[in-house]
Amino acid sequence: MTSNYIQPAEYPFVSVVIPVRNEATNIVRSISAVLRQTYPASYYEIIVADGMSTDSTVDLIERLPDANRIKIIANEQRIQASGMNRGIEIAQGEIIVRVDGHTVINNDYIRYCVEMLLTTNADNVGGSIYPVAHTALGRAIAAASKSPFAIPSTFRVGTKMQYVDTVYMGAWWREVFERIGKFDEGFVINEDYELNHRIRAAGGKILYLPDLYSEYYGQETLPGLAHQHFRYGCSKPRTIDKHPTSVRLRHLAAPALTASIIIGGVFAVLFPAAVFLWIACIAVYLLCVIVFTFHSARKHGYHILLKLPSVFLTLHLAWGCGFWYGVIHILTMRLHKATLKSILTISPALAKMMSEFAPFV
Repeated sequence: MTSNYIQPAEYPFVSVVIPVRNEATNIVRSISAVLRQTYPASYYEIIVADGMSTDSTVDLIERLPDANRIKIIANEQRIQASGMNRGIEIAQGEIIVRVDGHTVINNDYIRYCVEMLLTTNADNVGGSIYPVAHTALGRAIAAASKSPFAIPSTFRVGTKMQYVDTVYMGAWWREVFERIGKFDEGFVINEDYELNHRIRAAGGKILYLPDLYSEYYGQETLPGLAHQHFRYGCSKPRTIDKHPTSVRLRHLAAPALTASIIIGGVFAVLFPAAVFLWIACIAVYLLCVIVFTFHSARKHGYHILLKLPSVFLTLHLAWGCGFWYGVIHILTMRLHKATLKSILTISPALAKMMSEFAPFV
């Protein structure tokens, strides 16, 4: 990591905002990393927005040796977007740095963020994510997430500094939020991508720094991975619906795969001649799985070779199914609103009666 080593007189005050919920497994190492930054302690504050944790997250934070440096606030909505917003609202810093509760940042993280915001025209800077795991399957999941065959983002696979559409976590000048608004709390997931799209739409820039290092403690089971990526997939149609120009080809690959398998299977049953095309599509995908399995195993170790295919399948199918679930949900809600509007137009009395009975249905 290169550094311009800004002088003490130039240090802007920084607010580190950490949205958490039930992070007892990771919270001590995550906040400990924030506490031991090379950036002077008197020039940054730590705000933890707790999403009403039901485990020992808050208790563990309060037991830390430097707990007096940490301000814990309640995030009653329990999602990351609202947690970030509650933190930003009370933050004193000129710069806002986000740190997630399952992430361990390197010791120069805040300093490097500040230096790059001071020396570039970026509105948001973020770095590389390095998945960490303790089990063989977890290591396979970590390796797969760094593969361009997964659902790739620059912050996972990028190797050079560049302006991008989004970064992991992020560090912003406070005025960015005053200019374009805070996180959209209508997004349970994907709130960071949505914010970054608004920044870019307003003429701002998002800078990826490959040397800005953070460890990410992620999923270590296939059910957990499937649930996580299903939720990721669900959120994407909402982002596309709000910002149509935000869609990228990588966002559509997994949904296209899922649709081809399901719709192709239906056509194969109805039209026997289509079965060969359906099998060919599946065969091409499985060939790609094999190729990238060996590519990842060669890079990260052959001990994960046999576990990688199931990880890739889980990543793609969960994300793809989540995407289509999100699409169906949006269409259903629009149909419901259109139906209610029609009823209201035809019969206000009937609409009133339906709204009164709605809570009991």
